[in-house]
Amino acid sequence: MRMLLALLFGTTLLLAAPVPKNKKKVDDAEAILGTWAGETYDDGGTGIGPTKEQFQKLRYVFKKDQQYTMITGRNDELSGIFKLDVETDPKSIDIELKNQPDHKFLGLYELDGDTLKICYMNRMEKLRPKELKAMQLETCVLTFKRVSEEKKDK
Repeated sequence: MRMLLALLFGTTLLLAAPVPKNKKKVDDAEAILGTWAGETYDDGGTGIGPTKEQFQKLRYVFKKDQQYTMITGRNDELSGIFKLDVETDPKSIDIELKNQPDHKFLGLYELDGDTLKICYMNRMEKLRPKELKAMQLETCVLTFKRVSEEKKDK
């Protein structure tokens, strides 16, 4: 009888406990908005990519309506469109330079809070990497950190 009462009391406590409010889950299309600064560039050890200092001057600015701007260390700006696909595993990103449809990068991405990783093929090819991993002469992984909390204003 005591066991039955304890079980009944425990179940009542569980059912009566307040349910934590679920935080609104922000989808990737909204979470990616804002300015991202280059942190690390991994090309699998080839050493042919940008230096650490050069890469850390790079900025990606993702805006509403799938617009983006890339600002290089020389303050050159390239703009275009981006498209995310969260249904693929791993998630994919396409970046196309404005007025240059032949310059389209097919990549994979991982977005975790204020860290964004993008993986591309090292050569300008119409191929998408199979995994988010740097492999010598094949793929590179670019890691970015969010610059500020301005993402909602873009």
